[in-house]
Amino acid sequence: MNKKTTTLTITTITLATILLTSGFGLSSVHAQLSKNNTTEIKLVTSSSLGNHSVIFQVCANDYTMRAPEVILTSDSQVKSVKLNKEIAANTCKVTSTTIKAFDKNSIQLKKVDKSKINLMISDAEKRLTNIKSKISDKNTQLEEAYMAFQSLSSSAKPANMKKINDVTAELVDLRKDLQDARTEYYRLLYVLRG
Repeated sequence: MNKKTTTLTITTITLATILLTSGFGLSSVHAQLSKNNTTEIKLVTSSSLGNHSVIFQVCANDYTMRAPEVILTSDSQVKSVKLNKEIAANTCKVTSTTIKAFDKNSIQLKKVDKSKINLMISDAEKRLTNIKSKISDKNTQLEEAYMAFQSLSSSAKPANMKKINDVTAELVDLRKDLQDARTEYYRLLYVLRG
């Protein structure tokens, strides 16, 4: 990307932020709003060739939006815009694009609904965190049992050895669960970005 394109992109995003926060009296174009979302679309400029620059913001609900995507439509073009970064929960991202349209009022925006897979990914992340926490706890228990085993007399060691074996078996099961959870998590990410 050359310096001129980078400067133009930065200027466009800065202008988008200013226009969206100030309202600036621009004519609003139709936007579809999701429940608990504020998705806005503003028409910034238009040229005689029918190319329109459109600035819009996409907001995430109570969960992180991974691979956010919106569809812009007009009377002469349909365009998919994939945002390159995830949107954290309860935050918004402003971006812009151009679209061809004979009538600027025909421009519409629709956020692609990926909420179900995003929720599944969030649940998978929670499951991974939970399993890692359990593994950490079991490792601590194993370390304590081993330290106690070393300090015990010969007659008390068999009872403590059973505890070490039980904790080790639980760790083996948890590591298998962790591997399964990771596989599921990465499969969901692949489906989302696929």
